Amino acid sequence: MFFTASKIFWFVAEPLSLAIALSLLGILLGFTRFAWAGRALMAGAILVLAAGMLTPLEALLLQPLEDRFPPPPADIPAPAGLIVLGGAVDAERSEARGQTFLTSDGSRLTTAVELARRILPRDSSSQADWVLSAKGHRRRSARENSGFRWA
Repeated sequence: MFFTASKIFWFVAEPLSLAIALSLLGILLGFTRFAWAGRALMAGAILVLAAGMLTPLEALLLQPLEDRFPPPPADIPAPAGLIVLGGAVDAERSEARGQTFLTSDGSRLTTAVELARRILPRDSSSQADWVLSAKGHRRRSARENSGFRWA
């Protein structure tokens, strides 16, 4: 129940959807005795859409979230393994074309490979593990998957 309610809420509360809904409401109000309110809603929706599309407002709002956690220092101790969350591979396109296609979340895979090369032990006796959580993947040891080839 909560999942469905959260999806419905975000569909309405998302800034782009909200601006479009307000502009549609403004158009409808333009044909009633509240035409002045309809014009105000249309003007507000156009300003919100213009600010979102024509200015770096989105980047300015996202910057504090992206800078919240700095990248790990180069001299951190080696971890016991890496966990990579799924969702970075477009499974349908990958399966249909026989090669791996990344989604917009593909940076999590490339970052995991970069971290693995930088911090996991390089000797062949390493017992460090990585886990890729995605459909059709299973846990593999670093020895079994040397070179980090993705299944």
